[in-house]
Amino acid sequence: MQFVLSPILYHLLHFYLSYDNVSSNVYAFSFTDKKEYDYNYFSDSDTLDFGLGALLRPRRAANIFEAKKGKRTKREYVSGTNIGIEGKNTTLTVRIYQDIQDPSNPLSGDLAATEEVYLENAGYYTVSFSEPVFIEEGSMFSVVAEISDGENSYFKITQNQGKSFFNQNGSWMSVPYATRIKAYTKLIEEKIYFTD
Repeated sequence: MQFVLSPILYHLLHFYLSYDNVSSNVYAFSFTDKKEYDYNYFSDSDTLDFGLGALLRPRRAANIFEAKKGKRTKREYVSGTNIGIEGKNTTLTVRIYQDIQDPSNPLSGDLAATEEVYLENAGYYTVSFSEPVFIEEGSMFSVVAEISDGENSYFKITQNQGKSFFNQNGSWMSVPYATRIKAYTKLIEEKIYFTD
């Protein structure tokens, strides 16, 4: 297979790095096809990470979102999540809870999916669920993430405000900033059958 780059795209692949650059951060990005997901639920719209995250070092965090895109003929499913972490050799567990009953408790719904991954380096990672989770329009759902192992590992946060939570000493508390936890959803058309 041969790829041909247009002149515009070709120029976007080049950049200038000075020999005098003293930056100690290197980033690599691996992108997915935008057709894989239809919607992105998030609260962390700020491009910069909030420095307070390094002081608080949250290792159990959650976001609550309201499902908005499902319709009668197209049902909405959470099929992945994106999470920003610091640290190395991190074991990350992500859970989805449907039908949240208490907006101050991200665990107050039905546990619908759990995925565990190992992340060698810090960064922003997409975790796909082996079984997508149905979310009904207007209902609340949560994405709950936990770091159980790692070298100086914690979740990235921003100064935005959303329905974000940290778990400190076994209890969940609302925080006035946003954790870098997103939910990716897909609309799936439902077949409607008619009977006599």
